[in-house]
Amino acid sequence: MSREDKIKLLEETLDIEAGTLAEDTILKDLENYDSIGVLGIIVMFEDEFGIKLERADFNTFVTVKDIIDRMQES
Repeated sequence: MSREDKIKLLEETLDIEAGTLAEDTILKDLENYDSIGVLGIIVMFEDEFGIKLERADFNTFVTVKDIIDRMQES
């Protein structure tokens, strides 16, 4: 899966308009990056990549790139 595909998957997970996110997008600036959005990302990681994220993992995510890089670890 390409980095662009992973961004699209993240947009779908966060219910954000396609083409909105870029790797340098600051997560805390996103309205949909809230507790429900984080829960969606946790489920998506496990379903799509077999990676179990903990709530503490989100302390390391500052930008979309940080999430994409974590996806790459699968």
